[in-house]
Amino acid sequence: DWAALIKKLLEANEENFRAKAAKASLSEEKISEMIEKAEKTAEGEVDWAALIKNLDEKKKGTDLRTYIPPEPEVELAALFGRGSRVTMTLDTDKEGGTLSFSVDGVALEAEDGTKELKGIFGMMGTSQIYPALNLCPLDELKPLPESEPPEMAEAEGGKASKKGKDEEKEKELEKKRIEVREIADLAKKCRRPYEEMAKLAAPLRSQLGVLVDQVLKTRVPNVQLIIGDDEAAAVEKAKQEADSKESEAKADAEAAAAAEAEEEGGSPEGKAGGGDGGEGGFEPIESIVWMYETENGWLPHPKEISAQIEKALRGGRTEVVLTIGTELFTVKVVKGSDGKGPNQTAGEGSSQRIRRHVRGEGLQGEWEMLSVKFAPPVTMSGQAALGVLEKLWDNADDFSGRQHGLGFLFIYNLLQGGQRVRCISNQSAMGFSGYGGRDVGKNDGHRFALLAIQLLGDRAKRSLLGSCANVLARNRHVCVRMPKVKDTRKSRQSPVWNGWVDESEPRSPLADLFSRLVPALQRLKRQRGALR
Repeated sequence: DWAALIKKLLEANEENFRAKAAKASLSEEKISEMIEKAEKTAEGEVDWAALIKNLDEKKKGTDLRTYIPPEPEVELAALFGRGSRVTMTLDTDKEGGTLSFSVDGVALEAEDGTKELKGIFGMMGTSQIYPALNLCPLDELKPLPESEPPEMAEAEGGKASKKGKDEEKEKELEKKRIEVREIADLAKKCRRPYEEMAKLAAPLRSQLGVLVDQVLKTRVPNVQLIIGDDEAAAVEKAKQEADSKESEAKADAEAAAAAEAEEEGGSPEGKAGGGDGGEGGFEPIESIVWMYETENGWLPHPKEISAQIEKALRGGRTEVVLTIGTELFTVKVVKGSDGKGPNQTAGEGSSQRIRRHVRGEGLQGEWEMLSVKFAPPVTMSGQAALGVLEKLWDNADDFSGRQHGLGFLFIYNLLQGGQRVRCISNQSAMGFSGYGGRDVGKNDGHRFALLAIQLLGDRAKRSLLGSCANVLARNRHVCVRMPKVKDTRKSRQSPVWNGWVDESEPRSPLADLFSRLVPALQRLKRQRGALR
């Protein structure tokens, strides 16, 4: 085949090799090194065909699908297996409760021809039966020894600098420790050596982790519980969920391809963008948090839901159907043609705004995700103060103020002195009803705050808000030195305060407060005897 031979000879030249190497983001030094070490032909010239073949093999090494672990070989059951639909039907209204089984629509029969087990409630000796689903246990394969991180990597990620001496170095070491753990976990999932996973770029590892998790989920049986007679509606819901999962798998593949293109030197611009505006970037999926709006503030979605929404966005989809809790939601991840931003709509039609947040590092990343409700009472004197305590006693609030708006900001104002409290007002004997008399009552704000903290439902939970409030409660002498709360928001009529900024709120008084409060407490902590 002279035509094929001529085509091969034309392709195997230096110009073609350099073009392929540049597309693979190889430096000029690396290209020159490969040419220098390349095989030679009988005439002593560079064997460009062999060199290009070597380059193509290295490129194939970044195909994420090749890293998916093979499915373990197991002995197949005679009755049902992969793809089978096993149905168990419990009829509570028929003949004392009947139980029947079917596989792929074919009813199972006992040796005597019986298709139903009758009198279930009598056999169980109860009038109530609760479903308990127990699948055959899946024995996990033992991890490969070479998937463990080498001692050198553990040592580099395990050394810690002295406290307060070099915070930047400590942050770098902590990032290294996290990276070592993530690479080791991925190597165990893929059943590959640690060193092989460590050679992959961080974006590729992130995409590979999502892809492997998605594949491993398909290897576990899917269980659906249908309560009532409307099986058709339940089956339709299951079909929607299956279609959603199929779309997610497709989005994963597209995201993986985009990551490979980026690794080869392509630009991810135009495929995805970063920021909080709802457009997906190439930040690690673990750092992306999708939040939804409620009347008492914004709440984060669970990690699994955030990951699914983010994967849909990165896959170029405009909406995705997800089961959140017990409800089915249609989540629109981009701004629609009607001008509305990203939102989620429940089955009954109620809609909520959603937003994409890139979680920052350290404590700043914590307070930038805060969304608290603050509805302070007009006055805190006498009966009004006791009314606040009764409200907290009857229905406990939390540090976020979800119930009454009497959370952290309310308590901080009491501790700092911005909100004064007079439970008992003392009047001089020379006057009454405020005329001719003088109120000499002291500020009971700090004592009131101590009592209010004990009435919060999440007082024992470790959090940034709880830690700050507890430190100030134990150290009354430093409270007056703390920064005051100043409301610099545009929409001051809203009781919800957020820790992030956006187009509607270019300033965040909550973030401003913590950016001064946390460093002040950290400085006092370093001073011996300054805090109790």
